[in-house]
Amino acid sequence: MLNPHPNSQGIQKRADKNLGITALLTLFVPFGGYIYTLRYTAAVLTFLATMFLFSAEEMEIVDDDVLSPLYGLFAVSAAVENSLSVRKARELTRKPGLTPLSTAPISFPQAQVQIIKVGKQQGEMTVTDFVVATELPPAQVKETLMELEHSDLVRSHNRESDGVVVYQVI
Repeated sequence: MLNPHPNSQGIQKRADKNLGITALLTLFVPFGGYIYTLRYTAAVLTFLATMFLFSAEEMEIVDDDVLSPLYGLFAVSAAVENSLSVRKARELTRKPGLTPLSTAPISFPQAQVQIIKVGKQQGEMTVTDFVVATELPPAQVKETLMELEHSDLVRSHNRESDGVVVYQVI
């Protein structure tokens, strides 16, 4: 079955963040971008690094000609890294072991029953029709239909009018 990741809620929340806002906020206020993406340790480290860069400017430890490009590189790097973190969280939430809590697929037997019931009521249906009627993820519908066809509970064929593959419950 599902093996929830220990931090699946945090990863799901990060995956839901807007990439554009993440990039812009991190670019202009690096620690703010990390707070937005719920990465508090990175926010603290980024804040400390930003304060170090500003204090180096105030104390004239580093020339302004060197410090400005250095801060720019730092801000761009932080924006890219934080945006990649959001993208990685999105990829993780798509993996079977870390499905979002609110849209977890139903068990395989329940999906079979649901598809059979809808198919009996509607007759000939496409995969899209089943997805819309059952509100199951497309991959789960396809897998369930293939299993039902293998068990001789459903038959598929190409519809004569347009050639689309349709399924019919036997």
